[in-house]
Amino acid sequence: MGLGIPLIAPPTDDTPAIRRQRKCYNPHGMDIVGRYINHHSFTLLAAASIVGLAIYLFRDGIEASDFVAFGALILGLVIAYGLLQPGPSTLAQVEQVETKIGGGQPVLLEFQSPY
Repeated sequence: MGLGIPLIAPPTDDTPAIRRQRKCYNPHGMDIVGRYINHHSFTLLAAASIVGLAIYLFRDGIEASDFVAFGALILGLVIAYGLLQPGPSTLAQVEQVETKIGGGQPVLLEFQSPY
């Protein structure tokens, strides 16, 4: 029956639909911590891996095989850091990018962050 009364109330400033459109609430300083973890996640994970492996390997004494495994982890992380780090762009100017895009051929654009 149409009584002119809406079954669903229109959203106000306190409804979840409106709250979702706003920026998320971050406690003071959490955006700085989150950005730091995002930018340095590989370094933090590598350091945690090194500490974790050192605790595991050296818990029952120090042996030569422990040093080999420990060195292999460190060497692997250094190599991975060097290989996975993005290099400089081949196109430095916006005009160069626009001419490549407008050339009539498909173009793959990669946006990489140094973090």
